[in-house]
Amino acid sequence: MTEPDWRIIELENRGLSVQSAHFLGEGWNSRAYLVNNELVYRFPKRPGHWEELEREVKFLAFAADFLPLAVPRYAHVAPDSPAAAYGYAVYRYLQGHAMNVNALSLEKRAAAAEVIGVLAETEREKGKKALLALASERRVAMRQKFVLISGVTFSRERECSK
Repeated sequence: MTEPDWRIIELENRGLSVQSAHFLGEGWNSRAYLVNNELVYRFPKRPGHWEELEREVKFLAFAADFLPLAVPRYAHVAPDSPAAAYGYAVYRYLQGHAMNVNALSLEKRAAAAEVIGVLAETEREKGKKALLALASERRVAMRQKFVLISGVTFSRERECSK
């Protein structure tokens, strides 16, 4: 995979001046860069990976207000950009740390598994019905599980809304 053309990305994103671009990591379907310590640019590896990324963008846009923690809110999606072979998507960087499941107690692992299962079920069902059920009957329980897992209380204030 070739490196993104940051000059073209600057032209496509009004007001953006790329001062720094650090490689964050790579998954099965995309590579991510942190730009200016504030924006995450995701670059799909193949054209077929856009279907999954578009599903993620739509799900997070809908689910964000129902979840007790900040999630990425995509600000720009450019599937046909000449800046990268298969385009890109961008959202504000959310500071935090990856969860180390091995460091969790059995109780916290069980809580994490339940939360991940609920989110996966909601995404799989792709519907408002599942998310609204999470929002109403399970929201308080899920919030308590997030608190148990992380040891912190989540607020509705979101880093991404700055």
